[in-house]
Amino acid sequence: MKCLHCSYCCIAYDVIVPISKTKYSYKPLNQRCWNLEFNSDGATCKIHHEKFYKRAPCDSHTQIESGDTDCRMGVYCLGEGKEVLEHYRKMTIAVPNIKEIPNGESKKDFNTN
Repeated sequence: MKCLHCSYCCIAYDVIVPISKTKYSYKPLNQRCWNLEFNSDGATCKIHHEKFYKRAPCDSHTQIESGDTDCRMGVYCLGEGKEVLEHYRKMTIAVPNIKEIPNGESKKDFNTN
């Protein structure tokens, strides 16, 4: 799935957000992620380009279609559902409560059992 950077997932969903290779924080639903920024082109994520972001829980949102398919929620929110985004963009920004991954394991071992 190709993320269209509409910001919906970064606000509406519960997600574990990586802070670094060995640190993470829980972001509750209906709160904006602290990494989310808005500009004239839409939304951007401050950590999308970081190596530790790949395969992290917030990078794992997907849909049934193939990897080169536009995100259905993004298509809707950036098209006819723009009022949905306006509602979510007014949500408060979450405050990270940073946790260390046990034993300093990499994010591929995000399972904390």
